[in-house]
Parts: sequence; C-alpha cells; structure tokens
Amino acid sequence: MTNNKHQWTTFQKGRMKLKACACCGEMKLPSNTHNLCKNDNLIVSPIVRAGYQLSAHLPVSVRLVA
Repeated sequence: MTNNKHQWTTFQKGRMKLKACACCGEMKLPSNTHNLCKNDNLIVSPIVRAGYQLSAHLPVSVRLVA
C-alpha cells in the first residue's frame, strides 16, 4: 500500500457540493486535511453510495490547459 496524500476534489449531488478525496472518498474536514490517503475503493465509499458524483464544473477547454 502506498502512502499518498488525499487528492481533494468536488463531488456533487444535485445542487449540493462537497470536497472529498478522489481516491478513497473521505470527506475533507479540518482534522484530516493533511492526513495520508488509505487508497480504499472509491466505489464503496459512503459518498458514492449516497449518490454523489465527481463534479466537472469547469469547461473542457479550461481543464485541458491546466
């Protein structure tokens, strides 16, 4: 198992948005912002099970430049 930092991204369900790790699905809280990621399966995380999806809020042209 590799010890990596969380990769924070936005998840969205309707108009509700939240920050969570794209690898393990752990929600971003002040207590775990700098913790290591467990690299668990994102599909079985509580965020995905609750119906949240990765948010693609930027246009494709902006995402390709960055």
